[in-house]
Amino acid sequence: MPIPGITELLIIGGIVVLLFGAKKLPQLGGAVGESIKNFRKGVKNEDPYKSYLTHHGYATNTPISDGQSVYVYFGKPGLFAFDLD
Repeated sequence: MPIPGITELLIIGGIVVLLFGAKKLPQLGGAVGESIKNFRKGVKNEDPYKSYLTHHGYATNTPISDGQSVYVYFGKPGLFAFDLD
């Protein structure tokens, strides 16, 4: 979609003035600006698990056994093995 030129912007501005009136334009501009600010803030939010995943990974700490030992991976602390005895 091409960027609108000056003529198109003037036509759109004229339609907005006709629809809302010149007195309402500052309120409309403020509302649009606030909406854009909130949208950008929402887009900038980082993944809440970002720091958690760097230490622990996506997998849960699920133990597994071979009948003699239990093996558990705890992420950053590492892999642990425990005897069943």
